[in-house]
Amino acid sequence: MPDVTDKDIELFNDSIERCSTRSDFLKRFYTLFLASSDVVAKKFERTDMRKQARMLKTLFYIMICGSIAWFGRSVNATPSLARKPRPPGGACCNRESSS
Repeated sequence: MPDVTDKDIELFNDSIERCSTRSDFLKRFYTLFLASSDVVAKKFERTDMRKQARMLKTLFYIMICGSIAWFGRSVNATPSLARKPRPPGGACCNRESSS
């Protein structure tokens, strides 16, 4: 696995944070994704897209928390997204609020 630097993690986290601040980001993402292919659209035809979008948003939090845990970064050194309230139904690495 290639070396991942603090700058790489910061870039990744900042990108997710920018996307998550746009209320229409996930709706637009799925609109474009489903329109990209009939095969993709068919696979999601019976999917509750609101639930799917919530799961993807939760995955963003998990990915940020995973990058913190995997690469041994401090929560205090991460962007504000990792310190926001926990996603619905999921725990994050928000150590600041648990101490």
